[in-house]
Order: sequence, then C-alpha cells, then structure tokens
Amino acid sequence: MGKNTSLKMLAADKSLAAPLSGCPGIQLTGTNLKTNLFNPRLQADSIMRLSETTGVDVVFQLMDLSIEAGALGLPVRYPAFESPTVETHPVETAKDLAQFANIDVMADCRVWTAVETVRILKREQKKPVAAYICGPFSLAGLLIGATEIFLALFDKPADVQEIIRFAARRGITYARRLREAGADLICMLEPTAMMLPPDDFVTYAGNHIKGMTSEIDAPVILHICGNTTQLISSMGQTGAAALSLDMAVDLPAVMPRLPKEICVMGNIDPANLMRRGTPEAVGSAVRELKRKMLKFDNFILSTGCNLPPDTPLENITAFVKAAKE
Repeated sequence: MGKNTSLKMLAADKSLAAPLSGCPGIQLTGTNLKTNLFNPRLQADSIMRLSETTGVDVVFQLMDLSIEAGALGLPVRYPAFESPTVETHPVETAKDLAQFANIDVMADCRVWTAVETVRILKREQKKPVAAYICGPFSLAGLLIGATEIFLALFDKPADVQEIIRFAARRGITYARRLREAGADLICMLEPTAMMLPPDDFVTYAGNHIKGMTSEIDAPVILHICGNTTQLISSMGQTGAAALSLDMAVDLPAVMPRLPKEICVMGNIDPANLMRRGTPEAVGSAVRELKRKMLKFDNFILSTGCNLPPDTPLENITAFVKAAKE
C-alpha cells in the first residue's frame, strides 16, 4: 500500500474541508501567535478548539518556517501576532556549515514544542494531523539569504548544492520525529523555490525533495506559494503524495499534467476572501470550486495558503458548510 493511500482516501470524500487553518485558533484561546509557538499544550488547545468550532476535517499545526533555522542557532524575531522571521543569514559557502556540526536540532525547545503539539493532537482528537517542515531550498535560503541564494546559483553552484543537501538531511530527521509523534501527514513548505525556472527547480529543489520524500515514512504534501503553473510537472515528479497549490493556479487546467495518484489541494484565496470577505462570498467561492473540480477523484478542497491568525471564524465555518453541501 503506497504512502499516498491515506490522501487518496481523503480525496474520495467530496465533502472534505481541509483549509490550512491552524493559526486562527488563537482567537478561541484568547492568546497570541508567539505564546502558542512556545507552548505545546496551548497550541494543541488552540487547534482543537478551532477544529471543534468550525468543523474542519484535518488539523494543521501552526505554520512556522523558522523552526529548523532557529534550531541551528540563527536569530529569529517573534512578533506577538505575526509569523516569526529569521533575521540574519550566516552562511556564504559550504565551509560555513561547520559552525552547525555539533548542534542537535532535535534538542531545540521549539522543535520539542512542535513535536509535542503533534503528540497531544494525535492523543486527544481523532482527525488526521498534519505537521509542517521547511523544504530544502527554502531552508538553504534562510541560511544563505533569499536574495543571496539566487546570486550564488551562478557564482558557486557546488556550494549551494552542499548547503541544500545539509538542509535536506535536517528536514528528514525532523520529519521522522514528527512522524514518530503521530503526524499522519507531513506538509513541506518550499516558498523560495517558486522563483526558480523549471530546469533549476529540478536541480536545486525537486531532486532534493524527491530524496526527502523517499526517506519520510508518511505522505508528503508539497506546498509552494504563488503561481507555480510552470513548475507543476516538475512538482509532480518529487515523490510528493499531494501538491498544495496557491490561488494563482488554475486547478482544472493543471490537473491533466499530473499523475492521477497525486492529489491536488487548494486553492481558495486565504487573504482577500477568507480574511476580508463575507461568509456568503466564501460559501459561493467554495461551491464554485467544488463544481469545477467534481470530476477529479484526486482533489482535496483547501485554501491556497495558510490562513492568517485574524481570519474570521465564521468564514472558516462557511468554508466547511459549503464543502459539505
């Protein structure tokens, strides 16, 4: 039985609602994003209360791209109500990786928080649990710098490859720990790779992602923000069990370019619609997307990206209600 079987079973349920929705749960616990990211009991409570209130069918951790970088010792800024950001990027060449040689990223407090959150969610509720990891090219971009890594592709491609391999190895270790804690799904976040041309995507992201998915004993959802239409075929060759696609992608148009065993998740607008729209507008958009995608057996209704913490809960409820009509 393949690793993507559980996702195919989810896709078979045409009424499934799986928005990337962890962060708005902080509204129900009256807390902020920062405290949740350091407190597994609180984060799990925020997620479970959101699940109970809105009826979402898959529970996602709070999305955080900085965990692995922070565990390596990079300075991270933690605003109360915004996503953490990595402030400096200490790697220029592969030789600079030596500074991390004696660091056990699994001993980091925020890695422990993420793993323990998964453990609590798996123990105390019955819905599938999805946990996030940072993709290899994006983690390399945090180590080098988002702008600097693209310059380095021309100046020192061998160094970039070694840094990406380093990032991939850390990602595999982290994903395995999340899986051991009970994660049913691993969602790999690769936003920086969106800027790569298709050939470079394969060389600097796709091949490394494929190596990771082969080592992770769980279905992997590959999420890349933005318009990834030009990368769809390459994304489909990474070994990911599902692709999570942003609102800029025309889902019916790209479906024929993917093998039917790969699920596609998306792609209701998370910001302008879910955050700023009305429940009526959300319901209408969900019903329209369902109508377009009804003929595909490998589609899972989701949002195009993570829902902001202040997304109105009634909009998430409207999303779920329309999905189940």
